[in-house]
Amino acid sequence: MKILHLIYDDLNNPWVGGGGAVRVYEIYRRLSKRHRVVVVTANYPGAKNEKKDGIKYVRIGWGKNYFLSRISYILSVPKWIRRIEHDILIEDISPYSPTFVSLYTKKPCIALIHVLFSNFTTDLKKRLSLARRFFCPLFERLNLRQHRNFICVSQNVKIGLEKLSPKIRKAIVIPNGVNDSLFTSESKEEKYVLFLGRIDIAQKGIDILIKAFSELVKTYKEIKLIIAGDGRNLGKVKDLVKELDLEFCVEFTGRVSKDRKRELLSKCLFLCIPSRYESHPLVVLEAYACGKAVIGTNVPGLRNMILNGETGILVKPDSPKELFKAMSKLIEDAHLRKRLGENGRRLARKYNWNE
Repeated sequence: MKILHLIYDDLNNPWVGGGGAVRVYEIYRRLSKRHRVVVVTANYPGAKNEKKDGIKYVRIGWGKNYFLSRISYILSVPKWIRRIEHDILIEDISPYSPTFVSLYTKKPCIALIHVLFSNFTTDLKKRLSLARRFFCPLFERLNLRQHRNFICVSQNVKIGLEKLSPKIRKAIVIPNGVNDSLFTSESKEEKYVLFLGRIDIAQKGIDILIKAFSELVKTYKEIKLIIAGDGRNLGKVKDLVKELDLEFCVEFTGRVSKDRKRELLSKCLFLCIPSRYESHPLVVLEAYACGKAVIGTNVPGLRNMILNGETGILVKPDSPKELFKAMSKLIEDAHLRKRLGENGRRLARKYNWNE
């Protein structure tokens, strides 16, 4: 079978290179052994077309900056759909990249959904620009209407989808997986708390983490915060760290390799993911696989992954005070950290890219 997959995100995209891109790579490097797979992604500085583990990556559009990359990707999609021979087309749906793919092919189309704008909280929507608040729900609804078959990464997304799009023919849940290699990591502990992900203030809540950590370090002066990842808000996050005089205890690593990620996860005290919304974040499963507890916010996408008191701790979103209390609790209680981490490792074994 000839599979064509469209997704703006890319593994090395400096603007958007998160879990969606990893999911595409992990699934298709397995399927490419039996099928021909072409993945069309957006261009970015230094990007080139390549073949990676059996997957042909085609980067389209103009990669000079984020805005032009988004717009040129949308405008280029119709040409490449017609140009690349395929038996089935799968598209990662995003209100930021509305492409309306079914207009350009007669082949079967499937929409893959990680997150729905309609699931955003009112507070989160207020943080977005007026243009995003108006156009994102509009483009999301228009994009969904052209599809009848869907893959959702979580049950929460599927429920939201069924409310938005009553003409669904079929919607199935295929969650993210985790690499087996992480289970062999020896869970050690060094004196740091870890954030690992895209540097996106509105979604990831890194501002809340830094404010909570500014209180934490007053009591636990030996504890560091390591922020691993890259993104468009990196400068703003560094400014906040400087404003709160935390440069001595907050370390930015930038984007990390697989080996470095494994090392950071296996040696941290615990992982913090204070997001304002999520879908089915890979990093939670990766932390579990390394035997680590996770502190996350009680929002859709996390509340179903973090079992409060069993694999981690759930806190109220947008609350530095609650996050501070949860971090203090885990720092003080090594036995609790170990128990939550062991439970998480058992849970993560249910998620496998090979199944």
